[in-house]
Amino acid sequence: MMGSLRENLKVIREILTSKWYWIIVSIGIAVFLTPYLIVLVILYLPPPINAIAIFGIIVAWGIVAGYKDWIISQRKGKDDSS
Repeated sequence: MMGSLRENLKVIREILTSKWYWIIVSIGIAVFLTPYLIVLVILYLPPPINAIAIFGIIVAWGIVAGYKDWIISQRKGKDDSS
């Protein structure tokens, strides 16, 4: 059965005063908010810079995807030769 209320509050206090708990919470919030903030910044840019930023994101996304595929193919080559 559950412990007493005092014991439960002690556990909650230990969790909420833990440094690592707040680091994890902060990183989680940043992971969710960062994409929205980037979209807002791009929307507030003037029209020519807006298009350049969107094009740059698309090009960077393609480069990263190609690099990922290249890394995966390199790993498969090493596994096949072993």
